[in-house]
Amino acid sequence: MSFHALDVTDLEEVAAAVVVDAPDGIVVVDAAGQIVLVNRRAVELFGHPSEAFLGMSVEHLVPEADRARHVTAREAYTADAVRRPLRGYGALNGVRADGTQFPVEISLSPIDTLGGPLYVAIVRDVSARLRAEARVEATDRELELTSERERIARDLHDTIIQELFATGMSLQAIVGRVEDDVVGKRLMGAIDALDDSIRRIRTVIFGLSAHSAWGRGLRGEILKVAKDEAPALGFEPAVTFEGTVDALEEPHASHVVGLIREAISNTARHARSSAASIAVTVTDELVVIVADNGVGFPDSVMEGNGLRNLRTRAEELGGPLELEHPEGAGPVVALRRPLD
Repeated sequence: MSFHALDVTDLEEVAAAVVVDAPDGIVVVDAAGQIVLVNRRAVELFGHPSEAFLGMSVEHLVPEADRARHVTAREAYTADAVRRPLRGYGALNGVRADGTQFPVEISLSPIDTLGGPLYVAIVRDVSARLRAEARVEATDRELELTSERERIARDLHDTIIQELFATGMSLQAIVGRVEDDVVGKRLMGAIDALDDSIRRIRTVIFGLSAHSAWGRGLRGEILKVAKDEAPALGFEPAVTFEGTVDALEEPHASHVVGLIREAISNTARHARSSAASIAVTVTDELVVIVADNGVGFPDSVMEGNGLRNLRTRAEELGGPLELEHPEGAGPVVALRRPLD
């Protein structure tokens, strides 16, 4: 490849081509801030016809709320013009002909001409870069939150649950020595309450670890159902697990999720409840219980697709559907079946 010196005409053509086809917008203004030249990219960025730029005040390219501040910054620059980025001005935005705004970076450079000084502004749309940075920051924040959730989950598991379990064992050892039936019953009630607290804490632990990855097994899918239905319910149902829930294999796991979703959906539509609970146990039997404190399901549900869908899910799980309405409480949808 050979090179040769360019004459003045060639240089002018090259310079003109560089300005016209530059990847960033170029806006040239005079000392009064009137636009005297724009390139193709500037026309694309700001959306005005190319002929509309000539004689336009450069302040028309910034949001109206920023124009007075821009005049002050421009006048300060022209008083001591050097080649530099436009800094110390806060966040910079351009405004298109249709009024929409977009974030920009601007570099300034003065030019001396026979007709007087001109000022070149190189305008770069940084929307894509800011979106990418925001995604990175969001990812970093999520990683920090995930780390904090995991720490809390470890503390709950390694400290709180172990202490509650030890307390429960101590109480059980005492029960056999207590001769007073009333005291014995109270102790058993306290032990049952501790067991229930341990189950709830274990559910919280799983929720913390599965917060950003709902797809981790059956527990995660059930927690996702509870979260998804919360807007319709007006609250998020309490969820408890017991046993090897995530070991439940397909298609049973999917049917459990379907049963719970159908039951909670009916609760949201018909029960007028202020609280609901989901309990799933997988030991030597599968137990699924969905309860609320509402008024129960109307006949349209009991006789229509709502109940039919629930019964179908129960049949797919191999167990009969139980519908209960305890005295003074809301409806209970339950399924109990032994596991092979």
